[in-house]
Amino acid sequence: MNIPVEDEPISMKVIQTVADEKGVDPTELPPLGEQINPDALNELVERAKKDSTSAVDVTFTFSGVTVRVHDGDGIEAVLANKCRKPPEHDQSDHT
Repeated sequence: MNIPVEDEPISMKVIQTVADEKGVDPTELPPLGEQINPDALNELVERAKKDSTSAVDVTFTFSGVTVRVHDGDGIEAVLANKCRKPPEHDQSDHT
């Protein structure tokens, strides 16, 4: 049975997001439970969705990726060793 994406537990969304960031299949990742309790993460997010006065902001590292879960379904994932270059400036105006 396929679970609609909006009904998918946040822990599964984290796994897919990390796999996408690393460019690998989710089955190639180690178990999420080695870093964080997936059931507790799911429960925390579900409670926050039901209670508008609650906020969620959890950050952890999973498989070399820094993951931030916030505001219900918000997920950010950045490879720990990924360097972001600053935007290049147009030098043509500076003569």
